[in-house]
Order: sequence, then C-alpha cells, then structure tokens
Amino acid sequence: MALPQRRDEFENNEAQLRELNRERLIEARRSAGFGWMWLWWLFFIVIIFGWFGGWGYGGYGGWWGWGGQRAVPVQSANTNSNAILGATNRQAFLGKNIELTNSQVLHGVSDNVLWVGPRDEQSLLVVLSGAANTTKNAGVGNGDQVNVTGTVEKAPSAEQAKQQWHLNDDGAKRLEQQGVYLSASQVEKVNR
Repeated sequence: MALPQRRDEFENNEAQLRELNRERLIEARRSAGFGWMWLWWLFFIVIIFGWFGGWGYGGYGGWWGWGGQRAVPVQSANTNSNAILGATNRQAFLGKNIELTNSQVLHGVSDNVLWVGPRDEQSLLVVLSGAANTTKNAGVGNGDQVNVTGTVEKAPSAEQAKQQWHLNDDGAKRLEQQGVYLSASQVEKVNR
C-alpha cells in the first residue's frame, strides 16, 4: 500500500498568501472608489463656489467683483435734463442723449438752427438734423415753448460755426465758450 503523500508545508502558506492578496486588492479597490467620490465632491464644490462666488453667474461679478460684466443700472435712452441749461460745465453732457422740456425758443437763426433756454445767459444752440426736421415743419417760432430731443455734441470753433450755421459774432462766441450744442433729432411745439 502506498503511503499517503505528505503535504508540502509551503503549499498551505501559498494559498493563504493568495487569499490575503486577494482581500487586500478588494479592500484597495473599495477605498480607492471612496477616495474618488470625495475628490468628485470637492471638485463640484469648488466649481460651484467659483462660479457663483468668484467669477459670477450671468456677468454680475460674483461676491468678490471679479470678471464678467459689471451690473449697470437700466436707464432710458433719453435723460430729461433741462439741467444743461443751468450748468456751468456743459462738457459733462457730451455724448449724452437728452430731452429738453418746456424750453423757450429765444432766437431762430435759420430753419434748422435755434437758441433755446430761459434767457440768453443760459441758452443752448439746437441744430435740427434731418431734411424734414425744420422749425417750419414743427411750427416753431421765437417765444414758443418746445420739447427737444437730441444728443449733446462738441461745438466747432467760432469761425466754423459762423460759416456752417450762419451765427452772428455774439452767438459764435457764446457757442465757443459753452463748448457744446444739441444735435436734435426731434423738436415739437408744446401746446398751452
């Protein structure tokens, strides 16, 4: 009869080592998955915080005011601004669309050029733009109350103003001192 084979003492250890390595591999995979989950959550939180806090959503600039467009209060295209008539620095109105309301026509220079304001010292030169935009078409004359809408433009030199708009010496000098005129897109007579 044959003797039972003796087991190798290292064979049992190899099986144990394989089982131990398999358990370690499974544990490593579990912990790696858990680590990735935390990494994804951290990434998501940083993106959300950065989007709303730092760079802003929709261009409002975020909490710190970085990046994007700045919020600008909504204003109408025209500013009701008879204030230009009393302003000492009319250069501040350059490029702005304004609407003069209930202003008196002081002097009509031509069909498309007139002075408006409460008195000569506070008057503003108005140049009507467009072929059909004339004082005759609007039914406007000296002494009438008018509403005028237009853009404040830089005045030319006194000599250019005389040639361009047929201003007299006093008018050209006053225009040059003021530095601005109103390029009017619309003039209408105020009915009393």
